[in-house]
Amino acid sequence: MPKVKIKAKTFNNLEIYPIVDVFVNYGKKDTKLPFWVYNKIRENIKQKFGVKEFDFEIISKDLDLLKDSGVEIIWDDFAEKILDIVKNINKEVENASLKRVYDFYKEGKIKEAIGIFDSIDKNQLNDFDKEEYEYLKFLLDENKDEEKFRTVTKHFEDNPVKLKEIYFNFIKFLQDKRNERLPRNFIEEFEKRFSLKDLNNREKSIYYYLKGRGLYYRGEFIDALRNLTKAKEYAVDEVLLSNVYNTTANIFNDNLYFEEALNLAYRALEIRKKLYLDEKVNDTLSLIGGIYLKQNRLNKAYEYFKSVKRDDSRINNYRAKTAILRGYINKAYEYIQKAKEYESTQTEPDKKGFVRSIEMFYLFKKGKYEKVKEFFANEFVLPEKRVNVDAIVWGLVYSILSEVYFKEGKKEDLFKSLFNGINKLLEDNYIIEAYYLSLCPVKFGMKKEDIEEFNKKISMFKLKSLLSDYVYRHSEVLEKEAKAFGIEIKSDELKEYYKNLIQTKNFDKYNLF
Repeated sequence: MPKVKIKAKTFNNLEIYPIVDVFVNYGKKDTKLPFWVYNKIRENIKQKFGVKEFDFEIISKDLDLLKDSGVEIIWDDFAEKILDIVKNINKEVENASLKRVYDFYKEGKIKEAIGIFDSIDKNQLNDFDKEEYEYLKFLLDENKDEEKFRTVTKHFEDNPVKLKEIYFNFIKFLQDKRNERLPRNFIEEFEKRFSLKDLNNREKSIYYYLKGRGLYYRGEFIDALRNLTKAKEYAVDEVLLSNVYNTTANIFNDNLYFEEALNLAYRALEIRKKLYLDEKVNDTLSLIGGIYLKQNRLNKAYEYFKSVKRDDSRINNYRAKTAILRGYINKAYEYIQKAKEYESTQTEPDKKGFVRSIEMFYLFKKGKYEKVKEFFANEFVLPEKRVNVDAIVWGLVYSILSEVYFKEGKKEDLFKSLFNGINKLLEDNYIIEAYYLSLCPVKFGMKKEDIEEFNKKISMFKLKSLLSDYVYRHSEVLEKEAKAFGIEIKSDELKEYYKNLIQTKNFDKYNLF
């Protein structure tokens, strides 16, 4: 950021001249400066640049640190020095195509934005628009990596407003790719560069949303919910609010609070439809279908999956799985082929294993048990195929394998499959799903002595203790945080479901994988 030498006094009245980083951000009224200082700076800028009415804020971590340490800023001097770094106050993007790219980007219409952006000749732009071009180039890049991120952050080092947006964009990009490690690293890096004082309400909302979303992906639902509640508190527009509702709905769904999840998902859908956010509408339609699928309300799930105006592998996986569970095996095969065709166009096809797991499920439902084992060996055992596979995928494929081995009377292979699946699920905090998998010997109707033998093999996981702690903590927090979203939890589905699971033998009440 630009550096300014200002005048100040220490607590013992010693005059000092610290050099501080200062950035003037236009369009937002500053709430940290003394009111008279704000007015004086604004009048100075208006006189120098001939502008009428405008607002601005001062962004300076150095200035905040000085004030926090008890240093007295000589504001008259500061107001004069600020004029030295004010520039481009009247500047706006002039290129009409670049303006349209901005508009489409803000509306979430990325494909349309990219289409126009690719037609722009950078050499024909003025210097100001060239800067905006570089900024948008990164935001729209569908193949970002850390090297590109480092290059663009270095380029915009003196512009914290754009720098924050670049961080947010890159963190979301990594989360969308379901990267477990990097989003967390970059959130921590962001926190070192910017304090909450440096963020306006919109930025606070995005920060808490992304942090909550990242925690959700790691199965840390309690901390995720607490961050999402803060994101809702600071949300300044309905787009942000719909994002918060969407992710929070996922958390309630994963904890079996389906009516609460649907309540939030429908709120997100209403906002996104009203604002014509077509891609986000598709996301929420898919989410609602997923909630119905988990509830085993298969016709409703299929209805929503069919309504999604998108044909990527994710939605075709959902359609295929629902078709399999409804008994439409041939239709499921069509969707699987569509998912595979889509993946063949991607630079990193199916690294998480979702498409492969649905194909394995299809082979199992067709009764082709030898092909199931062969498919697993070729698509999940090889080292290059095991990397980055999602924990839920492991849960599904190991549950399929265990049932194949049960039908073949191969007890040791069955136990090994369940052990591996439970281990993979617990690595990512999927405690509910891990416990469910541990009940497969009961579900299969195995002998009492075999069930006891298996329970000894998995005793190291302490699943009952883990589940008891999980259910207690999550039930309490979910009920508390639900109130922040205007939801009253009337019955504790999480506790009731697992309390009655073994007694009722109702193992297939929900689709947990």
